[in-house]
Amino acid sequence: MLEISGKIEGRLGFALVNRAGEVVQQGECQNLILDQGLNYILSSLNMRSICGYIAVGTSSTAPAYGQTSLGAQIAETADNLEIQDKYTLTRTANGVFTLVFFKAFDYHQANGNLTEFGAKTIGGLLITRSLFTNLGNPITITKTSDTRLLLTYTFTLVLSPVVETAANTFNIAGMGNIDSSIVFTGAQDNFGWGDADLFGCTADKGKAFNLYTSAPNMSYANSTPGSGNYGGPITYTAGTFYRDWSCEIPPTGADMTIYGYSIGEDAGANANSKSCFKVKFTSGSIVKNKDYRLTLNCRVSLTR
Repeated sequence: MLEISGKIEGRLGFALVNRAGEVVQQGECQNLILDQGLNYILSSLNMRSICGYIAVGTSSTAPAYGQTSLGAQIAETADNLEIQDKYTLTRTANGVFTLVFFKAFDYHQANGNLTEFGAKTIGGLLITRSLFTNLGNPITITKTSDTRLLLTYTFTLVLSPVVETAANTFNIAGMGNIDSSIVFTGAQDNFGWGDADLFGCTADKGKAFNLYTSAPNMSYANSTPGSGNYGGPITYTAGTFYRDWSCEIPPTGADMTIYGYSIGEDAGANANSKSCFKVKFTSGSIVKNKDYRLTLNCRVSLTR
């Protein structure tokens, strides 16, 4: 089975601002992505929905992967107070994407001695939880009716490899070993199919496999998919932190010479499809005819 991995990290920048527009307190904190956060990302495969709200509370309990809520939540917000964009996506390097969510509490909101925070989905599921810290040490933010609290949540998603890299050796009955290579392919702009939706394989639009009938271009900038549409995602099992895709082409289907395949997204009838990962058979093509049943599998895992 071909295995693909990615890594996601998060951090929160905060600023307490008074009515004169002066910054009273500010800082940046690393955060903990919870088990249920990884479960949500891998089951939905949609990065854009992971921070519909930012919640704050007053508990000083240390964060732990298995937590499902803030210790003592007092408020949450989806508002940006029209200060800046609620959401931006930027490709900072090949295969490296930052998703920035901005939220703010107004003067009358979330007043108290704040010690904890977390990102929530629009549906209310807590994705992350951490304590407000300074240089790694817990701190208290005292918010009053004379201050606003501005919160900038930045998630960094790293996908690799961004250059063609040797991958698995497949053993195909009757053909022997087939070597392969793999590359993550960036879309043509910062808001491409491979960017915001995890690995480009969204739950509602993802098409697991497209086959190449000629040698694929394995450069990062080329996101041309193969042809056809085969297979799909297998239901995610909570706690595994990986998602499997599988396709099977029966003896009666797709008789062709295959040089590799792409894993990517079909954007629908009104937009172009894009590959997100490409696999090339480097030791030769596979001749698929009526005598063979071809099965392809891949596993996408996510770490933090």
